[in-house]
Amino acid sequence: MQMESTEAASLKAGIRPENLRIKSGCEVRVELSVTEEEIADFLSHVGEVWVRTFSNGAKVNHLIAFPEGGSDWRYTGVITEAEGLLFDSSQWRNVWAVQRNDAFGSKSFSLDVAGQEGLVQQIELTPRSKFEAFKNLVTQNQTDGNLSANGESTSGSGFLEFVEERWRKTLSSGNGARRVNRTSVPGFILQLVRANTAFRITILNSAVKQTADVRISKCRVLGSEIMLEGADFLFEWDNACVEEAWMVQCGCNCGDEILELYDPHKRLVASMALQGLPPSISHLLPTLN
Repeated sequence: MQMESTEAASLKAGIRPENLRIKSGCEVRVELSVTEEEIADFLSHVGEVWVRTFSNGAKVNHLIAFPEGGSDWRYTGVITEAEGLLFDSSQWRNVWAVQRNDAFGSKSFSLDVAGQEGLVQQIELTPRSKFEAFKNLVTQNQTDGNLSANGESTSGSGFLEFVEERWRKTLSSGNGARRVNRTSVPGFILQLVRANTAFRITILNSAVKQTADVRISKCRVLGSEIMLEGADFLFEWDNACVEEAWMVQCGCNCGDEILELYDPHKRLVASMALQGLPPSISHLLPTLN
């Protein structure tokens, strides 16, 4: 994505040469040593960014404009939360600032966060992002790229541990949950999109949890690949990675039905809360059985 007002912007500016990593395809990387608070401060000054989160078999891409000053950030121990995002930095393995250059000379800039399972999140600048905030984060937190040996997690499996425990205690017991036919999920979702149903979509990995409340304008099913598109939003998953699908009644008073997809290792692929289903749509639920 080309940066309209930063044609001369470069990741190399202010970086000590020994800290640069040049990869094939004209990609430049700088490893960072950052805390959650520093990432939160960056997001509260950068303005608009694309936030991508990856799980086993799914990914979500959401355009977010973070509030100036970060007044909506909440800190609880190692957990940082804002704008539908939860971070657990104890599960971060590496954080890289990345500049990618295409064959036409256009540049894109992002923060790539790696967990134990590989790439877990990517935060990409847009033409309306404030490049100065990105530059400050990189120059102030650059390292010589020798963090990898010290990047081992020390606190279990992060969010995955919570989800696995929830699966065991809630889903397997049948307490407010029923297993449904996973092969019926794509057709069911397609009917909900046609009915303009509201979704709250959540995916997570060991280090990041991302949730978005969206209206889906388009649903595409290409074999086992399902893509849901909305304004400034894209969610896709591979139904071939799904071994179990469950419908769960939300525990609060909202009455939402939650469709949860799990892989063969009982890890959450994706969760879709179906908000306030009207009677005209509720009759579709049995089609999943």
